[in-house]
Amino acid sequence: MFRDVPQGPEVHVPPPALYKRLPAGTSAFMLLVLAVAVTVLPGCGGPVRRDATRLEATVSGGVINVDSGFEDRYVGIATAAARLPSGLGVHAEIVGEAREEDAVLAIGGVSYETENFIPTLRLGTSTDNDNILPSLFAEGQLTYVSAPEDGYTLALVATHRRYRNTAEETAVAFTGTKYLPAFDDYLWIAQGFGRLVLADPGANLGYSAGGSLAFSQYDQWSIGTLLEAGNSRYESVIGAAEVDNDFYSVRPFASLRLTDNLEVFARLEYYDTELFNTFGGFVGVKVTSDILHGS
Repeated sequence: MFRDVPQGPEVHVPPPALYKRLPAGTSAFMLLVLAVAVTVLPGCGGPVRRDATRLEATVSGGVINVDSGFEDRYVGIATAAARLPSGLGVHAEIVGEAREEDAVLAIGGVSYETENFIPTLRLGTSTDNDNILPSLFAEGQLTYVSAPEDGYTLALVATHRRYRNTAEETAVAFTGTKYLPAFDDYLWIAQGFGRLVLADPGANLGYSAGGSLAFSQYDQWSIGTLLEAGNSRYESVIGAAEVDNDFYSVRPFASLRLTDNLEVFARLEYYDTELFNTFGGFVGVKVTSDILHGS
């Protein structure tokens, strides 16, 4: 019956094409375009090479154990994206959940990359379900990518969800990511984020805030953890005037690049809430490919 509590974004090793574009003297520093969504991992990130079309795809799945008499959750996610040399990007995502209700959400979107800004629009709908996945999903995101010597990204995201039980949710989230050189090809990736959620019906704002810290070796591996706490609103699910559900979560994650084009990743997650607790994990693979032009 209950949807998941809000989940913060993850941090990841940037693609090789981005790393190779950095100016001399910044070998331990990399940029990354941050995507904030309802997926386990973003389907694509980072500016593409201007002489190539970048293709990216991820497939992941996970199981979440839920106590207090609720059904366990089985989740599958597939994403695909193509970014053209012009800066235009095309995105697709499918999310499937098996739980109290089974449902599939399909999302499509477009983005456009300029020198420092990347606006993104996404729209989606789901198969028939009452209140697990939205019948209407609409999201707009604006990402700012700093100059390489400054080493940070900022993202502002507004998301609207409408459900078949007539409930609606509107969320605004902000994320900042900073890249800190360590030594040689190693770096720290620090991230902070906050979110406000307005539910209808609902008496109060939902909110959460958190941060993550990851340590990475370029083109090899990354490991880190994400912490988040707040209050998730469930009025839109059960139709009550007010339901307080304070929570905190811990989500360690890791990734390993097997080849230039293949990466595997995993994440554990634990949520402690007033209504229920969850514990689970996700594993997945990410495939990238650059199609060169004019060569």
